[in-house]
Amino acid sequence: MHDLTHTFSANRTKIAAALAFCSLSALAIAQPANAGNLVKNGSFETADLGGKSWTTFDSIEGWTATNGSKIEIQQNAAGKAQDGNRLAELDSHSYNVGEDKDLGFFQEIQTEIGKSYLLNFFYSARPNIATDHNGGTLQNAFTVSFGDDFSQQFDAGSGGAQTQWIDSGTLLVKAVSELTRLQFTYLGKRDTYGAYIDNVTLAAAPEVESVPEPASALGLLAVSALGLARKRR
Repeated sequence: MHDLTHTFSANRTKIAAALAFCSLSALAIAQPANAGNLVKNGSFETADLGGKSWTTFDSIEGWTATNGSKIEIQQNAAGKAQDGNRLAELDSHSYNVGEDKDLGFFQEIQTEIGKSYLLNFFYSARPNIATDHNGGTLQNAFTVSFGDDFSQQFDAGSGGAQTQWIDSGTLLVKAVSELTRLQFTYLGKRDTYGAYIDNVTLAAAPEVESVPEPASALGLLAVSALGLARKRR
């Protein structure tokens, strides 16, 4: 009986650990690149630059500049894109917003209230632009927000000789309305030199399938262990 109790206790610990691992694994399922991407023109590839290396826009496919801002799209102007050929610079040229207004761009996305989504993007400091360029601060910093429920700050630090793309990691966000604004907002000194954004993706978070309750699993184990004990007798 002592051996049976010991076996049951050891197996119970293994099952509990396995159940916990399965739950975490289900939440961390990796999404294929751009699979089910809800963001339109996430790599800014469709903007017509007219043969130039950079141009500013009030809006492009999928994206709109904040009031008084511009969207600056570059192609090999000062750094290489992370995905495709083009990227967006947050501290654009030709804007007329004041310091009290947001400088950035956004996209309105159809969402489902209460549903979770996985947000991912890449960012880089502008090459050769230090974080304190021209006496500024947070020169390559910005915030990303998803509706009114999520906002997070990122800082690419000082730029090197070339773009050094940083993966934002998978950000778990939740929709609280049927139309949710995904927005990137510049934080540094407004002198037309700032952070780069590229390869923005948003996908519905995978549903976590239900797993057996620990008590149920342990019950099955107990029945199995008793059957084994009887067979040994």
